[in-house]
Amino acid sequence: MSDNHHWLEVLDVIEESEDARSFILAVPAEKRDQFGYRSGQFLTVRCHTEEGAFERCYSLSSVHGLDEHLRITVKRVPFGPGSNWMIDKVRKGDQLSVMRPAGMFVARDGDRDLSLFAAGSGITPILSLARDRLRQPGGRVSLFYANRDERSVIFKAELNRLANDHPDRFSVTHWLETVQGLPTHKLLAAHAAHLAEREHFICGPAPFMDAAAAALDQLGVDRHQVHLERFVFAAAQPVTSVPGRDAPAADAARLELTLNGKTETIDWAGGALMLDAMQEAGLSPPYSCRSGSCGACICQLDAGEVDMIQNQVLDDRDLADGLILACQAVARSAEVKVTF
Repeated sequence: MSDNHHWLEVLDVIEESEDARSFILAVPAEKRDQFGYRSGQFLTVRCHTEEGAFERCYSLSSVHGLDEHLRITVKRVPFGPGSNWMIDKVRKGDQLSVMRPAGMFVARDGDRDLSLFAAGSGITPILSLARDRLRQPGGRVSLFYANRDERSVIFKAELNRLANDHPDRFSVTHWLETVQGLPTHKLLAAHAAHLAEREHFICGPAPFMDAAAAALDQLGVDRHQVHLERFVFAAAQPVTSVPGRDAPAADAARLELTLNGKTETIDWAGGALMLDAMQEAGLSPPYSCRSGSCGACICQLDAGEVDMIQNQVLDDRDLADGLILACQAVARSAEVKVTF
């Protein structure tokens, strides 16, 4: 096992709904310092299937400091090799190869009121955020949770307990597609009209996330108050150039980077990925999926130009702000400067 992957024992597998399972993972005592995490983060799991090994990111539904063990929750995706392998093959007592927790889908303020939007398995990191906030002395939490039907609702009993335990601080609105239809951005805007000043978190299928984001935009919510977590995996994506598209690819570059407050300059070979160049130089930047789908390696492009081979995390506004993914960035200028 490499330094980046760790074997964790599956203590239990819990049926959350007809197509979702939670996996309780034990962290050995000697590795607990490496597995601290914030609510909203995820684990990268290496799936060992008959077709080969690959990695998938699964959000933590547990809360650090509140739950003894890690809990990831997986919903079956039709023809999804990762989720089907997890649900059909992984059993209590098995060992899973995982990377340390990562991700940027985290709350910034310890006692600020939260507005949460979830659909389907998007409830996984959202539940962790809600539980973490509610264990604090302050902060109200509002949740809009959409599902196909009542049988699809994940964590129904746990959400009911939270509502009963915190009647003045936690409210949940359940929305069932088979009963009420798809939630539109107008409906979501009406739901959030009195919540605009809160910090907002959105997770679920792309159409739902787009509708929720459009609703908050309609309400004039500052984009820095809105956090999105997309559940995707590596797929072919057009190359994205940041910030210029017409510059020729650099044969080699000098990369000036600030990591953990320390600035260094390293060589960056032509055609190589920024993450690889940093690791070859002996540095330890944050990363997880290596496929442009998790956002763990996001950094700020301060100068120069890069291409991103794949990008399933950053939207046009993020790109305009100069955010890039180190695991997908290739130099297009002789000098590049970034900050992590």
